[in-house]
Amino acid sequence: MPYFLGEKDGANSGELALVTKNNLPTSKLTFQRVYQVIADDANQSEALILSTTGIPALYQKVSYAYCVKKSGQEVATVKHPVTGILSILWEVTCDFDSNLDAEEAEKTPTEKKPKIRWYGQSIEEVLEKDVITGKPITTVPGEQILITYPVAIAILEVKRFENYPFSPDTIFEYQNTTNSEPFYGAPIGTALMLPIEAEETIIDGERYIASTYRIQFKLKKNSSGAYIQDTWLAEPLHQGTKYFPHLVIGSGDQPPAQVAADAYGNPTTVNLSETGLKLPPGFPPVFLKFNKHRKVDFNLLSLGPY
Repeated sequence: MPYFLGEKDGANSGELALVTKNNLPTSKLTFQRVYQVIADDANQSEALILSTTGIPALYQKVSYAYCVKKSGQEVATVKHPVTGILSILWEVTCDFDSNLDAEEAEKTPTEKKPKIRWYGQSIEEVLEKDVITGKPITTVPGEQILITYPVAIAILEVKRFENYPFSPDTIFEYQNTTNSEPFYGAPIGTALMLPIEAEETIIDGERYIASTYRIQFKLKKNSSGAYIQDTWLAEPLHQGTKYFPHLVIGSGDQPPAQVAADAYGNPTTVNLSETGLKLPPGFPPVFLKFNKHRKVDFNLLSLGPY
């Protein structure tokens, strides 16, 4: 076993700096310690020198910081103090860093906690009613006024390592879908899976997949203040140039649709009821609902919350 001599005199160095971590300022302590070791002989490997008893192990804590790197350098040919044979004097430099989660660092890539990031973006939405008074956005006679406005929505980003190889079925099954079950507390149909990223990487000689999942949340409340489901539906205004003059009650055939016309007989667009009748002026407009996305259970991906 290599002979540990101790720390080298006058070789210590360190630095205390202000750095940004998770977008917040924090202090970071880094320093170096240099240790001297005499090999058993002139041919001992670097691996054995770096693992000499007395030299800190990787992730070992010393003075509020963790050992993150060890490097060795041959400095002289000497006689071994115990055996007297020709040996090599080594200097081993250890780097320490206070900003390290040692518990996480010792885990395999797939055991590490995923990195979670929340951010947002604005999308354009149709303003259907005054958000304070609830008054419909219409002219005084009752015609719909098309107003769009930017709405901020939350985006969840989950980055993690997965086992190699990555199955493209994950992308085919989940991308461009909404949640069929509550996800991160969001109701059904309010979370939308954005494009999924998966990249091969090599860590300690093993292949892994570095994956990234991003989910948009569109949350809306009803008049009672409760979150509603299926906010990613297409909701076009129910209007057109044709309408039913009346509805048939019972088993009779529906009468043919008529073309809406203005006072001069020219085709025009009218607002329609849920059943296709022409809405009288002043009646609130009707919006139809259509599914744009399949629903899948996002919880099967084990994306948290953590």
